[in-house]
Amino acid sequence: MTYLQNHKILSSTDLDQVRESIMNLASRHDLDVKGRDAQFKACVAAVQCGDLSLMHVTFGESRLSVKSSEEDPDGLLLYMVTSGLGVAQHCGKEIEFSSGEGFMRNLAAPVSATEDNFGAFVLRLSKDKLKNHARSLVGEDVDLMGLSFDPVIDSSAPGWNVFRNTVYYVAEVLDGPLRELHNPIVTAQMEDILLTQC
Repeated sequence: MTYLQNHKILSSTDLDQVRESIMNLASRHDLDVKGRDAQFKACVAAVQCGDLSLMHVTFGESRLSVKSSEEDPDGLLLYMVTSGLGVAQHCGKEIEFSSGEGFMRNLAAPVSATEDNFGAFVLRLSKDKLKNHARSLVGEDVDLMGLSFDPVIDSSAPGWNVFRNTVYYVAEVLDGPLRELHNPIVTAQMEDILLTQC
């Protein structure tokens, strides 16, 4: 299935072009295709939800090795896998993932992964923005100094299913009925929905 097809910003078999595009949207990723017969073709789509960017990436029928060093102490990347499978080493943990599952990458720590036929929604988040949003929901007196996320997401948890449904809903409406509506009030509401579910 194609997601955010009306917001496609790149379709390419050029690995350097794909690396640059992903670096501009999310963070630096060193991608390498494994195997001679791999059919690498990346598609990258992105839509703004207020200050957030909701992306969908696919890499064709290929096996990739991915490495990324620590970059942004305030940044997080939340991956919601829509196709394929893989395994990542991040924050001292080995994370296996496949379609329907997800994981959280802390951009303050390095990651390495192997991905097969990978496709995913990717949501770039700010720890400070999440703390401020959480305070607006639960009150100023809650200590959120130590706010952290386990990179392993329990895909059987009810909260994950709600989050997944929310991402699909936001992607569908921004790619369908709201795609021509450039209204900052609407996109801010979409941002609010995504932050609340996180």
